[in-house]
Amino acid sequence: MHPRARAHRSMFSRPLSPAKFRHLCRYFPHAHHGFDKQGQPIYIDLTGLLEVDALLEVVSKEEVLQSHIIMMVRRSVSPH
Repeated sequence: MHPRARAHRSMFSRPLSPAKFRHLCRYFPHAHHGFDKQGQPIYIDLTGLLEVDALLEVVSKEEVLQSHIIMMVRRSVSPH
């Protein structure tokens, strides 16, 4: 396996702690609404309500990206 792929794989194997995840959800409002007729996920991101300063007090930029990718992969793999 390529070293970069191995690094990315290990990054996604460590989910956020429950406290950090609650903090992320509080200051980065988003939701998975369901699936369209073709089976594509419908994701609602309330960017206008994002509180960046409060979010980054506890969660790093990398953790926000990691959590978003993990949630999207989980939603697309298990649509029901």
